[in-house]
This record gives sequence, C-alpha cells and structure tokens, in this order.
Amino acid sequence: MSEGFENVKGQIGFCGIWCGSCLGGNGAVQELTRKYEQTIKRSQYALEKWCPKEFNFNEFVKGLACVEAMSLCPGCRKGFLAFP
Repeated sequence: MSEGFENVKGQIGFCGIWCGSCLGGNGAVQELTRKYEQTIKRSQYALEKWCPKEFNFNEFVKGLACVEAMSLCPGCRKGFLAFP
C-alpha cells in the first residue's frame, strides 16, 4: 500500500467517493506516472527518437514530473467511514 492510500483509506469525500479508491487521493496517479517515466527514459528503448518531429519529448517528460509532484488530496471527512 502506498503512503497516499494509508493516508485516505478511512475517508469518504464530499464527492461521495471512498478516498481509498480515488486515483487523486490514494497516490495511484503519481505512482503510475513515476513508473511510466522510468520506463520511457530507459535508454534501450530510445522512445524520444520514435516520436513525430512535432512532438516535444523533453516537454512531455517535464509534464510527467509535474504530475509526479502533484500533492495528494488530503481527504475531507476523515473518520466518517464505517469500515476500514
């Protein structure tokens, strides 16, 4: 379990979503983005050479870093969930 999931597993948001299943709150988006970035940066794939010329690979990687740096939703109704 990720730290994000542990932080929100017992919460329900005002939106009605159980925070443990919310990709914005449980850390899944950041974790998947980190894994994706590691994969595309591996030199054996050289994916930056496969991109169309109009695609800016370096800007794409910067975008991934921004997603990884996003803060997790802290949840908003901690303790209101009847089951852990």
